[in-house]
Amino acid sequence: MTASVPIVSLGSTGVDTTVLGFGCADLFREPDPDRRRLLLETAYDHGIRHFDMAPMYGLGDVEAEIGRFARGRRDRLVLATKFGIEVTGAGRLVARVQAPIQRAARRSTEVSGRTVAGAGADARAGVRGRLLYRPGCYTPQAARASLERSLRRLGTDYLDLFFVHDPRPDDRVPDDLAAYLESVRRMGHIRSWGVAGEVTAVRASAPSFLEAPVVQLRRDLFAPTAPSAIGRDSALIVYGALARALPRLLEGIRSRADLRQQWQAITGTDHARPDDVARLLLAEALAANPRGAVLFSSGRPARIAAAASVAAAGVEPGVIEGVRHLAWACGATGAAS
Repeated sequence: MTASVPIVSLGSTGVDTTVLGFGCADLFREPDPDRRRLLLETAYDHGIRHFDMAPMYGLGDVEAEIGRFARGRRDRLVLATKFGIEVTGAGRLVARVQAPIQRAARRSTEVSGRTVAGAGADARAGVRGRLLYRPGCYTPQAARASLERSLRRLGTDYLDLFFVHDPRPDDRVPDDLAAYLESVRRMGHIRSWGVAGEVTAVRASAPSFLEAPVVQLRRDLFAPTAPSAIGRDSALIVYGALARALPRLLEGIRSRADLRQQWQAITGTDHARPDDVARLLLAEALAANPRGAVLFSSGRPARIAAAASVAAAGVEPGVIEGVRHLAWACGATGAAS
């Protein structure tokens, strides 16, 4: 039997969730619907109950996909979605042909070894991003419309978590938005709310939201999030533990013989195996956020199973400290955001 992923209470929200959540931002990089379903079922079968999404993911198709997956098990899932970044009309047209586009991208990646997107890249950046996404929709009216659409797509009458999605420093998040979110919580349409994004951007555009009931921030071993960055009573969910840190740590270890020897001695794993390094980075993120959750994503069922196993069994504290030391040796400043 698969070990169970531990459950954590998110502050005083009343929302209990698994310490490991499945991030759905890249779900539609898998063009085959049966394989997408396999990824979701693998996460569920290995004890993951938290599924994180947004209207922009999959060019608007992810929420409906998760809605189909949630049928018959809604009360066993924590469904988190967001608002503030909408898919444009052009984006909805592209969504109709995204499966063959992703198949072509996959073939190109397999032939050339290139990644489809840069680690941690902002999907809204550049001409393509401006064509596909319309950001900055953070008014109560926009939140209400987005909430209604998300409930319909997901086939549910409530959300567990509803986030302001990735505001940029120059975005204006109005003062009355928090009051609106609290009002829909009292009405039972959402169980809790908060903000998801980069800590520096949130601090510039919506500083009060860093004290929201739930705060979801990018965090990795090279850019840890200090507890002081969020409210004392806020629950923390982190994402991006691997995207930027994994290539940086691999490059650092491979470039120095002394670090390769230390890695082997401390972890007992092979630095040449990225999956082993990724597993320990994920373990470090989980250990750093014991009262919250960590989001993880993969397009490979075996990696999802391995991540759930790490969350269930943990890693020796001495190994975690050793990984942190090696990251510092690779050039991490250790400074908090």
